[in-house]
This record gives sequence, structure tokens and C-alpha cells, in this order.
Amino acid sequence: MELKIFKIAGAALFILGSGLAYAGGNKEIVQVSSIDMLSRGQYTGVYTIGELHQYGDFGLGTFNGLNGEMVILDNRFYQVTSDGRVHAADDAMTVPFLTTTFFHPGQKFLFKDNADEKGFKDYLKSKFRNRDHFYAIKIKGAFQFVNTRSVPKQQQPYLPLDEVVKDQQQVFNLRNVQGTMLGFWCPAYAAGMNVPGFHFHFLTQNKKAGGHVLNFKTGNVVVEIEEIDQFRALLSK
Repeated sequence: MELKIFKIAGAALFILGSGLAYAGGNKEIVQVSSIDMLSRGQYTGVYTIGELHQYGDFGLGTFNGLNGEMVILDNRFYQVTSDGRVHAADDAMTVPFLTTTFFHPGQKFLFKDNADEKGFKDYLKSKFRNRDHFYAIKIKGAFQFVNTRSVPKQQQPYLPLDEVVKDQQQVFNLRNVQGTMLGFWCPAYAAGMNVPGFHFHFLTQNKKAGGHVLNFKTGNVVVEIEEIDQFRALLSK
């Protein structure tokens, strides 16, 4: 396991890497800030979306002031606000937390069985070559239901994330819906930097609803998985 901390162009960088290589070069997750910093209430945007296109075309995060949930799909950034609506995010919007990669899956398969959240996550883990690596995951197709959430924009002084979620989150129950659930698996040792285990956001096919995934049950879906061998965090600007 490789661990590096250094500076590039004024940004403090934290890198974890397995040393793994593949024909196309290293696969990398790039993250703005850390989940620990976000949890403590650091919601002020650091980088603009326009600056972040260079790091990935797939991922999730949030916006300045914790203003809704972010979905990055096919190089487009979407904002799911606390009223449940989806908006195209502008390149000038700033981001306090984001996880992204250029998505080039190494595995793709059809999952035909209905499965609840636990069963489906167990199935995904069975596809991982090494659970100490990072994975980017896209699940597209029919869902019996997806429970999602978003939160309203916060004003300073910011409350910690758990208090915002407890008192202000808006929950949406999406049933018999077509869409894309996407996100990441992060190993346990990444705790503090990112969410250990699975972290998913959702966007309906018609791009009218979505959010942070709380619970779900699948129908027929296509699953794509990319194994990641490097993790890089942009901690400051």
C-alpha cells in the first residue's frame, strides 16, 4: 500500500494506491475534501464544477452550503434539491465535497433477480476481487423502489451533518421507477476520508427525481463495476 502527501499547484493532496497497474494506466478516484470534514460542517465550496471536469465524468457529492445532492453521470452534473427536483448544475457552482472518476468498467452483467438492499450489496461484494480496493459502481434499469433524501441549503454558522440530516432531510419514496444508481465502495481503512462500504446516489431515467440512497429494491438491472487502484483527495486550494 502506497501513501503519499504532497502539494501540486497549491492543493494539498492525499494519495492512497495499491501499486496495481493495467494496460490503460492507473485508475483513480479523485475527491474534494473528506467525509470527516463534511460531517463536521465544512460546507463552503472549494472548487467550481468547471474546474472538476478534468478529474472525472462519474460520481457524487454535494454543493456549496450543502445545497442538495449531486449526481455525476455521463459527464453531466445534476443537483437534486430538497424539494426533490433535479436541476442541471452550472459550471460556476462550487463544491465542498465530491467523489469522482473517469468510469471505464471492467465488469458488466445483467442482474435479473429481485433483491433488497442487503441482498444486492452482498451480491456486489461477491464480485469484488479485493475488498481492500476501491470500486466505482453503476446500476441501471428497473427498481421496485428507491428511498432517497436531500437536504436544504444551510446558512452559517453551519450545523454538523448528522444534525442537518436528523432535523431537515426530505425523504422521497420512488416506486416502480427506471433509473441509475451510482456510487462507490470504499474499504474500511478509508474511514474519515470517505464513507466506508457503499455510498450511492440515484437519478431517475427521466431526470426528474433522485438523491442520496437510503434504501432500495431492485428489479432487472445492468451492473457495471470498475476496480480502482488509486485514491486522491484535494484537501485545499
